[in-house]
Amino acid sequence: MAICFDLEISFLNVEYDLQLFLEQLAPTIKPFKNIDFHPLKNSFITVDGPYQGQLSVTPKNVGMGVSFDDDAPYHDVDDEEALKLSLHMYEFIRGLPEYQMALVGWELGFLSNYLKHDQAGQVVEVAAIEGLVVANELFEKVKDSSRWINFDSRHKWIPCESQIGNMFGDDE
Repeated sequence: MAICFDLEISFLNVEYDLQLFLEQLAPTIKPFKNIDFHPLKNSFITVDGPYQGQLSVTPKNVGMGVSFDDDAPYHDVDDEEALKLSLHMYEFIRGLPEYQMALVGWELGFLSNYLKHDQAGQVVEVAAIEGLVVANELFEKVKDSSRWINFDSRHKWIPCESQIGNMFGDDE
């Protein structure tokens, strides 16, 4: 089983131009120190196959058992390095339009899991998770806005102030 550290970008049910978004995102992705990033894929890979409502930006050789990592040296990032890497990754999306949610971390899964829906399927609440970025339209569903600040003109976030470093240290 692979364990990934990545930036997840979700569009939820909003219509968007995937190719245009990828063209806007690609030039913003820059290496962090000696850590490069995998090429962008046009979907989030799930056990059921690709899901185009969410994208992943994944650093190379940071996770464990990631099938698309190469033979380059493994990057053992501690908590401080993981925070710096996270903040670097958030800069990739600052100012980009169309996405509804974003979060950096380990094994995040579907970002829609951070939303609470009513019986009609309408969003009624957004979880207050450190590092979560939400579109201004979704921010209207935040119950307690005291921790949220502007991320850019289209998004709010709870600033990322910590991150768990690589949990796969040597057993020696």
